[in-house]
Amino acid sequence: MKLVTLGCSLSPIQTWPRWSYELLWEELFYKGYDKDKLLPGSNHIHFAKGGRGNTVNAHQLNRHIINQGLDNTYVIWQLSGWQRLEVLADEKYFQLVKSMFPDKQKFTLESPAMFTDTKIVSGWGGQVHENLVTSFNATLENVVALICLCALQCQVIVFRGWTGAVPDDIWTKITDRFDQFGVIYTDFGYVDWVKSNGDDMQQDELHPNEKGAEKFFNNILKPYIRQWNIHAN
Repeated sequence: MKLVTLGCSLSPIQTWPRWSYELLWEELFYKGYDKDKLLPGSNHIHFAKGGRGNTVNAHQLNRHIINQGLDNTYVIWQLSGWQRLEVLADEKYFQLVKSMFPDKQKFTLESPAMFTDTKIVSGWGGQVHENLVTSFNATLENVVALICLCALQCQVIVFRGWTGAVPDDIWTKITDRFDQFGVIYTDFGYVDWVKSNGDDMQQDELHPNEKGAEKFFNNILKPYIRQWNIHAN
């Protein structure tokens, strides 16, 4: 069994991602799965960074799939803003890409490219730059396609970090596709739900505090995770 969780700053691993892993492990264990195959902590893969959109996370998940497959896998994806600017570039373009963004832009040199002798630079957290042309629509389609394809092989839960991350008019069209592929989702935005159910937020009013995160997990995510196990992999 393996759980993959993805998100942005709304998804620190010690909150809903880790609670989801612990619940999934307990549910499967008590349903008679081999304890030796369920090692707490070792089978939880987490992709999340503050300010990140969905492009870099999709790339990380793609690499994971190529390397480790999706057998006995469960995925929970907290979608971030669909128009957050991110860049994936080969290492030789690092200085050029860096010059297009403010200093706060966060870059990481990822692992070596899988099929050529170079490295891949991932960047996120910047603003739209006049010298950078991109299609947020194409990126969104790629992310939705990846989620749907994953659902053909494993079990997937998707939710928006906040309602505006993917506005309702777009979300409705996306969830039509989710229904076709068996993707489990909630229409609640994480931050919006917390604000409407006790307003347990950090001082910045942008991120739920631990109490708010726990409420969302117990009331929204936990029932879906238990629903997974009706049809466990």
